Parts: sequence; C-alpha cells; structure tokens
Amino acid sequence: MLVKDIRNSFLNFFEEKDHLRIPSSSLVPHNDPTLMFTTAGMVQFKPYFMGIDKPPASRLTSIQKCFRTTDIELVGDSSHLTFFEMLGNFSVGDYYKDDAIEWAWEFLVNELSIDKKRLWATVYKDDEEAYNLWKKIGIPEQKILRYDAMQGNWWGPPGLSGPCGPCSELHYDYGEPLLVPRDYNYNSDHPALDSGRFLEIWNLVFMSYFQNEDGKKNALPSTNIDTGAGLERLASVIQGTRSVYETDELSTILPASLEALNIQNDLNNSDQNFWLRSISEHSRALAFLIADGVHPSNEGRGYVLRRLLRRAVYAGYRLNRTDPFLSSIVSSSIDISSHAYPELLTQKKLILELVNNEESRFQETLDKGISLLEEHLNKLSAGKILSGNIAFNLYDTHGLPFELVKEISLQKLIEVDGVGFAKCMEEQQSRSRLNSSNAISLESSYLKNLPTKITTEFIGYEHMVNKAKVLHVSQINDTDNVTGLSRLILDTTTMYPEGGGQIADNGIISSANSLFEVSDVQSFGESIIHFGKFVKGFFELGEIVEVNVNKDLRIASASNHTATHLLFAALRNSLGDHVKQAGSYVGPDRLRFDYTTTITPSIQELNAIQMIVNAKIRDNIHSHIEEMDYETAIDKGANAFFGDKYSSIVRVVEYCESRGSHPVIDNACFSRELCGGTHLSSTGQAGLFIITSDTSIGSGIRRIEAITGLIAERYLSENLSILNELGAKFKIPSIEILSRIEIMESQIRNSNIKIENLEKTMQINKAGLFIDNAIIHNDVKIIKELLEDTTIDAMKALIDEIRRKSDKVVIILSSVRDHKVQLIIGVSNDLVSVGIDAGKLVKEGSLSLGGGGGGKPSLAQGGGDNIDKLDNVLTQLSNRVIDLIK
Repeated sequence: MLVKDIRNSFLNFFEEKDHLRIPSSSLVPHNDPTLMFTTAGMVQFKPYFMGIDKPPASRLTSIQKCFRTTDIELVGDSSHLTFFEMLGNFSVGDYYKDDAIEWAWEFLVNELSIDKKRLWATVYKDDEEAYNLWKKIGIPEQKILRYDAMQGNWWGPPGLSGPCGPCSELHYDYGEPLLVPRDYNYNSDHPALDSGRFLEIWNLVFMSYFQNEDGKKNALPSTNIDTGAGLERLASVIQGTRSVYETDELSTILPASLEALNIQNDLNNSDQNFWLRSISEHSRALAFLIADGVHPSNEGRGYVLRRLLRRAVYAGYRLNRTDPFLSSIVSSSIDISSHAYPELLTQKKLILELVNNEESRFQETLDKGISLLEEHLNKLSAGKILSGNIAFNLYDTHGLPFELVKEISLQKLIEVDGVGFAKCMEEQQSRSRLNSSNAISLESSYLKNLPTKITTEFIGYEHMVNKAKVLHVSQINDTDNVTGLSRLILDTTTMYPEGGGQIADNGIISSANSLFEVSDVQSFGESIIHFGKFVKGFFELGEIVEVNVNKDLRIASASNHTATHLLFAALRNSLGDHVKQAGSYVGPDRLRFDYTTTITPSIQELNAIQMIVNAKIRDNIHSHIEEMDYETAIDKGANAFFGDKYSSIVRVVEYCESRGSHPVIDNACFSRELCGGTHLSSTGQAGLFIITSDTSIGSGIRRIEAITGLIAERYLSENLSILNELGAKFKIPSIEILSRIEIMESQIRNSNIKIENLEKTMQINKAGLFIDNAIIHNDVKIIKELLEDTTIDAMKALIDEIRRKSDKVVIILSSVRDHKVQLIIGVSNDLVSVGIDAGKLVKEGSLSLGGGGGGKPSLAQGGGDNIDKLDNVLTQLSNRVIDLIK
C-alpha cells in the first residue's frame, strides 16, 4: 500500500464513522502565540476542546502537516523527521475511550492488515478503563504496559499552556532491535527502553484537562479524543521497512540527493547515509515551510528555517560538497509531494529562488565563520578548551554547526565547551519564547474567567449603530491592569473585532446613565469582547445599550482595506502569480502589505502598479459580497490571505470590472478574495491611492506602505508644495528639477574627485619626510603614523610612493573617520619574500580595535570601533614587526 493510499484509506474510514473531513491547516498556527509551528493535528482544534469556539461537527478527521525541531540533531537516523504528516481523528464531547480504542484497532488490523500479534499497548499508570478496553479487544496482558508521564503516556500541552490529558499508545514490535547489543535481553525489553525493537505508530489522547502556564490543571468543558498516527511511520510498517526514508515517497528524494551531490550510494557507509537522509528530509521540510509563508530571517520562524537550511548545507559539507546543491533536491521533493499538496507546485519558483539565494549567502558566511574559528584556535594551544560563548557566536552569527566547530577544533587537539554552548542556546530559546508574540492569545489574562457559551452576532457590515443587550460585563482583575480596563460582551454589535490584518473599531457604548469608551474589540470563540473604560456609571446584566462605531475611522479603514485588495491584484498582474500575501496591517491611517517575491520592483514598476490601482478606483467598481463554501470559493479563483483561518462557509469579496463604470464583456474579476473585513461599497470612494514606500523586510519578502483618501490627498498636496518651492529656488519649472539635481550631483562628484586627488598629492609629498623619520631596526625601516581625517585611497597612494622611494620598509598608517579607525599596512616586496605579511598584521591590529580586516601580504586594510586603543595598537604592531625581523 502506497502513502497516498494510506491517506485515502484513513480519511474514508473515519468519514464512514460520521467524521467531517477537515483540510490541513498551515504550519504557521493561526492566532496562537503559544506555538511557533503546528506540531500536532489538534492544534487547529484547540478552541473547540477549550469550549470557546463551536466546531463544525463533533467528530472530525484530518491529515495535518506538522513541523517539530525537538530532535533535529537525530534527523538522519531511520525514524526521526522535522516535517511529517499526522493522521488524526477527533471527538469534541462526543465519543470517548471505548470508540477511540476500537476504531484504532479496526483501522490498523482490518483496513491496513497489520499483524495484531505485533501490537503492544501502553496506558497511563492509573487508567484502568483504557487497560481493560485493550484487554477486551484481545491484546495479551503482558503486552499492555502501564507508563507514567516521563515514559510518554501523558500528552500536552502543545506549548506553554493548553489542552492535555492521559494517553494510550500503540507500538509495533519488529521482533528485535535493528542492531542487537551484546547484553540484549528479549524478555525484559519494552517500548520505553528505546532499543529500536518497537515503533510507536498511534497515540490516543484522552483530552480532558487544560494546563495553565503555572502548571495547574483544570477540567475541560467536556471529555475529548485527539489521536495522532505518523503517516511516514505507519507507511514504514505496512511497506515492510525499518526506515521511514525507505517508504515510497521519501525514498524517491534520495536519488535526487545522490545526483545533486555527485556521489554513489554506499549502503555500508553509515555516516554518508545519515547525512544523505538529513539533506533529503530537510529539503522536503524547507519546501513546505516556505509554501506556508515562512521565509529566512534572524528571528522567530524564519530563524528556524534558516537553521534548517544551514544544517542541510552542513550535511553537504560533510559529504565534501562546498558549492550550492540544495535547490534541485528541494525541486524533487516538491514534485513528489505536490499531488497531495498542490500549493507546492504553484509556489515552486519562489521556493527554489529563496533556497538558492539563502544557500549561496550561507556558503559565503560559512567560509568566513571557519576563518574566524581558526583565528580563535590559533590563540589556543593543544589541550586547551574553546569557550562555549565563542562556539555559540560562531553558530548564531555565522551558522557554523556545533559539530563542525568540534570537528575543526579536534584537528588541533582543542576541545569545545559543550556545556557553555548548551547554556547559551537555552538562553536564546528562552528569549525567543518570550518575544514570540505580544498578541492576545486564548490563554491571555485579558480573556481569563470569561464565559464560553455566549454568542455575539456581528451586524457591522450593514450598520454602524445598533441597540444591544449586555450579556457580560467585568473589570480585568490583573496586576498589570493599571489602566482600569473593563470587558463587555453584547448579544449583537456593529463594532468590528480585529482580524484579517484590520485593526478593531472603536467608539462608544451608552445607556441613559452610563458611558463606555471602547478602545479595542477582539473575537473570543463565538463572543465579541469590547475592551475599554467606563467614563460614567456601569452597565447591568440585561441592560439595553446603544453601540456607536467611530464612523470616520471605520470608513478610513474600509478604504485602506479595499485598496489592499486592489494592490494585491495589481502586484500579481504586474510581477506574476507567484506573489503571495505574507502579512498585512489595515488601519484608518495607512495600509501595509507584505508580499513574497524575489524580484525588487523598479520605481517604474511601482508607479505602474499605483496607476493600475488608481484606474480601478476611477472605474468606481461596485463590490459584490457573497457567502459560499470554501471549496467553491477556491475553485472560482478566490485568493486566501496568509494567516487567516477559514471555516467551511467563507465570505468572498469581489471587485469585478463588469460592475464598474467601464464594464467588460467577459466575466473577468480584477479582485476576488476570502475576507471577513470591512470594505467600501465601490472603489471610487477610496478617492486616491499612493504608495509611500516599498522595502525588503527579509529574504524573499517585501513590504509596501500606502495611503488612500484624504490622507493621500494631503500627502500629495504637501509633496507638490515642496516640489513647487524647489522649482522656485532653482528658478526652473518643477519638471526640470530632477535633471538639475543630476547636474549638481555630477558637479559635486567632480569636486570630490579634485579634493581626493589634492589630498593624495598632499600625502604623497609627505613620503620623503616619513622615510627620514622612520624607525630603523636591522636595516628595516618601520613607518608608523596617525594621519588626520585621511581617506583609505590617500593612504594607499602614500604607501605606494614610500615603497617606490624605499626598499626594506613596513608602513603602518591609520586615520579616524566617522568615529571609526581605519588601519592600512604596506610591506615592500623584499620583506614579503622573507615572510612579513601585511594581511596577518592587519588582522591582529583590527582584532584589538574590535573589528576585522585582511588583504594581501604586500597590502592589507582593516579597522574597528575602539578609538581609545589606537595608540597602543600602533605600538603593538611596530613591536610585532621588530620581533619578526630579529
């Protein structure tokens, strides 16, 4: 049975058990700051288990993309993966242990024909019910083991807090370990010993508790089922192999790795096989992460992606490959997985360009990192220890894997402080967890002790004022709540809760004797919470109040949100369909749109994009908003925005030319998006659209900031005023200002060249004086001078003149410019031939100055920030030359 057949068989089996099939969510969790990645099938269902959101059905099934880096250093063995697919069936307050256990057994034994004699079960230490159910189903008692949490039979939470509960695992017994140790005892072996004889293939979690960040557990509103079976592990059992890398999909990536690395497969070379599997696995993971909007960066998810790619490049280094090779393997993994995940194919061009660019940059960084490591090692003698801080800095800044640092160090008989390195790594991970998000999460103190069964109807698409009943009102009792915020839940509201990149409405909620100023609005399950302050009085439960949205801010936000849709469509029209949304901000003051591309748009292209959007505004296209099921919307060509979570019924916002002032005959639609935000009824209401900036914010991600309406008019008016003032100053029409500036720039460049040439001449004229004042030692002249505010080019010219006039000379020159030390050293050819190296001298001096540098033996330059150490460094270098010529 192939992997694709297992997928279909699993989903069909549970659909026959009345489960609703749910698509995999993104590897980037939606609105969950407690998690960096989706690590389990239940992540997208957390709000259902917690009772704060209503599930589309009480029985659900999915095949979820998952990513974990917990055991990344083990990836390359026979079973560990960072990216994997998790088969799961879920019950939200419906069935419990008996059905979950029965159906797991039925699927494995009857559907997949796994030998039931090879299955062992583990249960939580005091779970008598699960123990008896496995016994009833036919597993011998000696194969039903009681484990505690340390042995793996308590699951969760998936993050700092969240749902959790006891679990029961099914393990497949291969009969013996892959490598049988000398003292192996068959009769005493069991799954928790990790001998390699057993493979966990299914985990049944009896989700019944919620664990807070302080470790305290409270009962969930209902008992739930969350099961997870690793697809690749299950496939390895069914296909009769001991390695997930020999299953039909993963095994087809390995030949691409061999070809890209230009090596032959040697089954007896365990080291080669380990790194080959690492490269193959990481290539697949990279493709899925980038497709879900993760791009290389120095923080958060992008940092993890970068580390993953660098580990793959390091694996190539271990296999003697030092030039880029990875993209062809990533391409192969995309082709293999795209039948189940077609989004990989649509983004293939972007994925490969990002991998190519990042790998090329890292190859350069790797060379620099190895050079820096060797500098540190040269200062240590054999038997000494390289500090963990240095090893971590080389890893964190230059991407040098710890294993590579150890390998190079051991060649010089120097050990590396692994404990210190681990401590630095843990400190960084702690900082990353603290800084992962400031968003209001499901476990935020601002949402604690709120009722979970209240439903608020949002009617703000049609209205900005409404009457509503107070269903909940409370002050936030939190030590950080120094501002006296309160929370209010109504049965209906016209105030838009933050979502889809659009900030929340604000306004006032009032009654005859009370006034509440709303500063923020957030969704919480089926409820909408209004945060703010009571300016007067207080509301009673059941009281009828009036909700008034700040109309000016709402209309301005709607204008920017509509423009965001038009901008996205214009970008795709101009740059290509590979452009995807990577984030957005929509407020009343401006819009921000992050998009994926490896192309840097020119000023002309940005102007063309701006003109397209303004043309659609002038066409005054009327919006059409319709609710439909998700699959129909996608089939119609609607774009789903990054980071949003969509239910089975979605809201589609269209701006089609056929509804504008210049209708077209065909059914083409300029913009069609899945979106829950507020929008203008026609594009003409936006008035004007202006792009204020386009910048790179990371590898393969750019950010456009823009404005619309009155703010755009003011911006345009202010800039036209500046242009007119410049025209008046230059006494030319404003259209000629740019050409006049170009003439002035040319004049300034020519003047600077004259100044530089004059400075060079002045320095060259000092050559004779410096030679006369040189320190002479063993017939070698040493010139050491600090020059005032002198350019590198002028100092080079001076060195050339001195070497032309004198042999056996070492010239050490420095200058301070822009608060930095410039250091340049020249050595005459006759001294280079006897081993005096300007490059080594500059490296030594620059290191003392807190910087770096290098060059040729005859001429090198560097510098640093430590100006106060300059005099000592010049003396140090002069003495070093004296030592060398002794």
